[in-house]
Order: sequence, then structure tokens, then C-alpha cells
Amino acid sequence: MIEAMQSDNHSPHQSQPRQTALRTTTTVPLERREIIIRPPRGWLRISIAAIEVAFISWAVPVACTLLVFLATASNPWMLDADWNSAIRVGADAWALSYFSPVDIAGAKLDLVPLGLTLMHLFLARIGLARSKAASWSAASFFIPLYAAAVVVLAMLSHHRTHIGWTLLGATGIAMIAWATSARRWDAIPRWWLQAQVYRRGFVDGIVGTLIIALLGTGALIGAMASAWSRILSIQELLNASLFDAIAVWIAQLMFLPNAVAAASAWLTGPGFYIGIDAIHTPSRAPIEPIPAAPVLGALPHTAIGIWVVVIPLMAGVAASVYFIRRRTEEHFSDQLAHAATTLVTTLALTTCWMWLSTGGVWGGRMSLLGPRWAFAGVLSTIEVVGVAMTIYVLAHPAIRRALQARDLSSLRTGQYASLQNIADDNRDYEADLPEPNSVHTNEYGASSEREAVVDLPLPMTSPGSPEAPGDAVTVHDTMEDPLVAFDDEQIPAREESPSSSAEPSVEAVEEEKSGDSSTPPVTE
Repeated sequence: MIEAMQSDNHSPHQSQPRQTALRTTTTVPLERREIIIRPPRGWLRISIAAIEVAFISWAVPVACTLLVFLATASNPWMLDADWNSAIRVGADAWALSYFSPVDIAGAKLDLVPLGLTLMHLFLARIGLARSKAASWSAASFFIPLYAAAVVVLAMLSHHRTHIGWTLLGATGIAMIAWATSARRWDAIPRWWLQAQVYRRGFVDGIVGTLIIALLGTGALIGAMASAWSRILSIQELLNASLFDAIAVWIAQLMFLPNAVAAASAWLTGPGFYIGIDAIHTPSRAPIEPIPAAPVLGALPHTAIGIWVVVIPLMAGVAASVYFIRRRTEEHFSDQLAHAATTLVTTLALTTCWMWLSTGGVWGGRMSLLGPRWAFAGVLSTIEVVGVAMTIYVLAHPAIRRALQARDLSSLRTGQYASLQNIADDNRDYEADLPEPNSVHTNEYGASSEREAVVDLPLPMTSPGSPEAPGDAVTVHDTMEDPLVAFDDEQIPAREESPSSSAEPSVEAVEEEKSGDSSTPPVTE
């Protein structure tokens, strides 16, 4: 009975088993895209070339400092310098050439030796040539390998360099070497081949930057030649031996592009800094203490004048002749694009060059050395390449044709005006004549086809001619056949208007009608 009561307490839902819904899953096979990464052909040669170039670029400045230390180790002013110090000095110069600032005893040294940077670029191009890369993409494998090798050498040398700037500088140098070696490979991007006008403008922009550099080089050589005695006096103050003097001049050659940039900035007007409180321009020559570098003896001690700006302007005119003879575009729009690309390229390269030439040595007033890079980049481009490109655009054949067409249009306008005046005179003359279709009757009542009879004086003739100056010409204007007759008799001058004419006599009319041949001919 208890079991019956328990069975009654259960609900019918609890007694039934729980049903579960069936789920179906559809599996669709998907084809996955496989990405296969393979090293470029000749990757081993490219890797060896990148590592080799990075090591040589590090070894050259370090070897120079070691040689200088070996030659001057016996001097008492070397104090406690050792081989490790010499290696660190060479590594510091090497790191500076990759645009990395160096911290030495709490002072910041960030004046880049651009001469050493150009050496790295030259070595990188040689390494790419020796790698014998098969294509454009294979040669690009050189860039990350070279940058990685430079960073590893910077980390192994010492900890005073900035790794980020070193990586950025090494990557930039490798990319420039890779881009300038593009002619060695067959696989060149199609977009670069199609943009012929812009490619030529880019090349001319590089040429324009080289022209500015040549101007600066000439100005630097002229300044050193005129101040050679001061340069030798500074050299004597160093009290250096022959080997030491050679080492000093090698160190100055590392900063030769910096000096050329400063000379270019001085020649074009903006000037350059030798310390925070000393700026040298053509119209300003302050006398302040300078570092003991012999090349700084070439600084002008007197203000020459702003007239030196004429030199880069004349160089721009001469450069325009070179650009015109080298290439003139077929269409005027292409000529404008070529000139604009040249200007932009020159402005970018020159401004970057001026900026990299600016820096500081230690602290204090020597924390600012180099050209006024912003003004120098703009003014150098305008005075040299801007003048050249202006003449280059105006020399296009379309401009000459437009000027010639303008002269011809003014000439044609003058001819049209003269013809218009003649037509107006003819209209005035015809207004005085009778109506074209009017019929005139003579005194006999016969109609005549004559519209007008005009007596005009004969032109002046030579004596003895049949026509005397007093003779007259009678012009019979008819619609069919105009007739010009010369009267044999002398007609006295009349005061009547030109439109009036004498009527023929009665005898003349009768003789003309009868056709009498017995009338003797009139002879003079």
C-alpha cells in the first residue's frame, strides 16, 4: 500500500524518459592557401657580402685610431690611454657616421663625419656588385642583413652609442646603395620605367645638388688658399709630429662634406654657425674663439658683402644651358613636370645634406656647428636650380612658337586695319557715284548704258610722250565692257565736280552713225 501511495505521488512527466534533440554537423573541406617562403637565389653570397661590408666599415676608423695611438703612445700628454681607449674612439667615430649621437663624460657629441658616411655608402655599393644579385628583389635581401650586422657590431663595441639611430642610419645607407645599383639588374619595376619624365627630373635634381656642392667646394678652396698662412699657424700651435699632422688632416677629411655644406651656405647667403654666438655670413664676420682645427683658419675675418650671391645666380644660368642641351621634353606639360621634379628633388637632397652637416662638439658654445640648414637648403635651391629651371621652361619650343604667333597676330591685325581703311575709302568714293541701275539719256533722248563718266588727270609723263600733262582721261563705267578713251584735244580745266562730264557734240554723233570714211584721220 505504501508502494501504491508512492507511485501516486510521482507526476506523469517525471516517469517519462527525457528526449534529446539530434544535431547534425556538415563538414565542408576548404582549400587553404599555402605561402612558401624561400630565400632568394644567391642568398649566401648576399649574406656574406653584407657582413663583410659592415665589418670593413667598422675596421677602417678603428684601425686609423689604433695607428695614431701606436705613433703617439710615448707622448706624455697621452696619460693613461690604452688600446681599449683607442678602439672606443674609433668605434665612436664609426657610430657617428651612422647618425648615432655619442655620450662621452656627460657631453653629447652629434657632429656627423659625412666623409666616413660616404665611405660606408661606397663600400655598400661594392658589396652589392660583388654579391651578383640576380634581380631587384634578391638584392633587397642585402638591406636587413647589413643593418643587422651593423647593430651587432655597435652592441659589441661599447654601450655609448644609440642603437635606434644606428639601425636607422645603417638601413638608410643600405637602401641608398641598393637603389643606386638598380642599373645592374634586369628586373626593374615597370612603374619606374614608365615614369620617364619624373625619372629624368629626379636625375637632374641629383645633378643640381652636385652643382651646389661644386660651388661650395670652390668657395672652400678659395678661402683656404687666401688664408693658408693662418691655417699653418694653427697647425704649428698643435706642436704635432709629421705622423700626427697626417692624422689630423685625415680626421678633417672625414668632415669635408660638412665644410663644403658650410661654404655653400655662406656663398648663397644664410651662412653657418661656429658656436651659438657666432654666425658667419657674407655681410657678417664675428671674431670669436674657434676650435683648434687648422681648416677653421679659412674663416673670413672681414665682411665681404652680399654681392657674392651673384656667383650662384650665374651658376644657375650656366646650368640652364647644360639642362637645355641635355634634354628638352616634347610637350610643354612634360617640361613643367620635369622642372618641378628637379626642383623638389634638389630641395629635398640639399636640405637633408645641410641638416646632416649640423651638429655639436661637447657642450657650451660649441654645441651648434654647421650651416643654417633650413635657409641654406631653400635659398641654395632657388638661386641655382630655380634660376636654371626657369630658363629651362622658357626655352621650350612651345614658348617660342607662342611668342612668334603673338607677333604674327599683331602683324596680321595691322594688315587687316590697313585693308579696312582702304575699304572704307572705297565706300566713301562709291557713295558719290550715281545709282548702279540708273539710265541716263542724252540731249537726243537716247538712253545710254553709261553709269558714270569720270575725268581723271593723267599721271606725269616724260617730255615728248603723246600724252601731255594737260590731257585728261575719260573712264566710261558700264556694266558690260568698260571703255577708256583719250581725247585728242586739249580740254581746259573746269571747276565742275568730278562727277560732271561734257556731252559729245552733234557732229561727232552724226559722223559716228554714218560711218563716213572720207573724214581724214586726225594726226598730231
